[in-house]
Amino acid sequence: MRDISLSGAFIEDTHPLPPGQRFQLRFWLGAIEPLVVDATIRRVEEGKGMGVEFLSMTPGDYDHLQHFLHAAPL
Repeated sequence: MRDISLSGAFIEDTHPLPPGQRFQLRFWLGAIEPLVVDATIRRVEEGKGMGVEFLSMTPGDYDHLQHFLHAAPL
């Protein structure tokens, strides 16, 4: 995963899902428990990956992601 923001990310994958596909994404940001996000595929780069939009997450997961992004070096 790269280019992560509060609204989405790019997931590197040689076999990306099709645009419009909805799925549940689980990922770790140094926490014991994963963040769980409902997401959808917004764009695909064949052989490279997919741009995903975060649709919903718990307030706690949102706060954790926001803290991670603000603490990450530029």
